[in-house]
Amino acid sequence: MAARFKSNDQVDGSTMAVRIDYEKTALGAVQAIKHIVMYTRRGCEDSDAARQFLEQHHIPFKEVDIDKTGEALEFVMSVNEGKRRTPTFNVDGRTFHCSQFDPRKLARELGLPDAIQAQSPQSKTS
Repeated sequence: MAARFKSNDQVDGSTMAVRIDYEKTALGAVQAIKHIVMYTRRGCEDSDAARQFLEQHHIPFKEVDIDKTGEALEFVMSVNEGKRRTPTFNVDGRTFHCSQFDPRKLARELGLPDAIQAQSPQSKTS
């Protein structure tokens, strides 16, 4: 199983890279993994659901809390028409938000296999 590393994790004294070239997904399909940065904020249920989805599928990502980093907040607002939409993703320079969380949309945006998209439950609406 794959491990999720944040940019500050240490392995044998050296910083572990966020990017992993190839990773085995939960379904055994091998695919190229991209640089994935997820911008979140405390108390955001959509961010929590997206984090759980990525971890469940063993997809490495870097998480940035927009409440703790001014540059991250500015970035999120700049790509979301002035709104604090979280989670917002930057995947190899392409940005999108997943607020309201929709696991099928996230799987599609990340280029995950159709089988993972099909097994993802529909998001609940409040």
